[in-house]
Amino acid sequence: MNVVAMWRLGAAGGGMMAALVMATVLLGVGVQRGVVGPPQFEVALGPLQLSGFVTQTPNCRRSSYAYQKSSLCSGASLYMTSDYFAVWMLHRSKRGTVTIERARRLVLIHLEER
Repeated sequence: MNVVAMWRLGAAGGGMMAALVMATVLLGVGVQRGVVGPPQFEVALGPLQLSGFVTQTPNCRRSSYAYQKSSLCSGASLYMTSDYFAVWMLHRSKRGTVTIERARRLVLIHLEER
């Protein structure tokens, strides 16, 4: 492969990466502004689970709309009145007979009022 072909391949790869980053940023802004609805998803791959949802309690691992009203993660909070879009990564592992779940919030976007 000659040098010109390598430069063209590098420029094409760099352009695709720039387009991917720009599309991700524009989609995030669109979700925040309410132009695009946030996606609801739950994907599991082995012990990892990736879930994205709209909630009023952004520190809870599950959507506040899925819990009963008596739960700490319910949407019946006096302090949280706005919606957030959260993406969580959950990792389940077993140590003996005990199942341990570690969670990490990857994305948190405050959704503006419509």
